[in-house]
Amino acid sequence: MYKMKKLSIITALALVAFQAHSLPTYLEDEKEEKKEIFLSAYPNPISSVVNIRIADDQFQMMTLSLEDTNGKVILKDKITHPGVHTINMRLLSQGSYVLHLQSEDGSIDERKPIQKVAP
Repeated sequence: MYKMKKLSIITALALVAFQAHSLPTYLEDEKEEKKEIFLSAYPNPISSVVNIRIADDQFQMMTLSLEDTNGKVILKDKITHPGVHTINMRLLSQGSYVLHLQSEDGSIDERKPIQKVAP
């Protein structure tokens, strides 16, 4: 009977280990499903203006913000249609920034690092 209990414990541990090992794969798959490329920015690095292309695949109302490296929002705008949008960055200081695109329902949440350089 002792061996049966030991076997049960080993089986239970193996099952838990298998489930724990499978869980990150499931979560990664779920992330991959949400992580479609909706945002591209060019040119990068930027000297004056940045063009932001937003894909039209299942487009919905979104918010686009430009943030500095501390997370301070410099510019925020509602995006009502897919396509190319332009941000004038001539008056901004040289340095790193982040474009943040987020849908109203949270299904899209993408960040794109960009670099502002001297013209």
